[in-house]
Amino acid sequence: MIKDLAGTIVWDERKKESMKIMTSAESSREKVTHVMEFIDQRIAQLEEELVEYKEFEALDKKSEQWKKQQTQKELERLEKELEAKQQAAKGNTIGDGTTTTTTMTSHEQVDAKRTNVLRRIQNLKQKQQQLESSVDNNQSQVEKYSGELQAIEARIQDEQGKLNDVLPVFDTCNAKVQDLEKQIDSLQTRNR
Repeated sequence: MIKDLAGTIVWDERKKESMKIMTSAESSREKVTHVMEFIDQRIAQLEEELVEYKEFEALDKKSEQWKKQQTQKELERLEKELEAKQQAAKGNTIGDGTTTTTTMTSHEQVDAKRTNVLRRIQNLKQKQQQLESSVDNNQSQVEKYSGELQAIEARIQDEQGKLNDVLPVFDTCNAKVQDLEKQIDSLQTRNR
């Protein structure tokens, strides 16, 4: 009955409610902190992957440029070789039957080599096209990682906003609990 008169029962109930609110706010804060830590780890991981990918892409571009240069040199060499053989075939004069047979055999050899050279040129052009499409694929991957990074940064901002919303409630509840504890202490001191 003395507690009813002193009003400590009401204060005890308010204290319990405040403690529940504080516990809930603390739980929300811990969840937000956990999510923020996860997001920070994921961002760090993505940034490392992005740096590695950019390094790889730079090396890949150098490699592709070198391959293109080698392909171009090979094409030029083969074209010069073909042209030289065609000039040599034209330079042969057809005289008697022996020279004609030799010229025909040489001409067939030149045609066979020409066909072979043209085939090699075609293969080199196909390789060049494949390298160019590889560069395009690498560029699309960079764009994909950039998009993921932007999405994570947006999520961080959202979680930071939630944390900012929870902190004032937590601080208010904490202040209420401290006030209630002071009032309870003063009431208990008076009752003694």
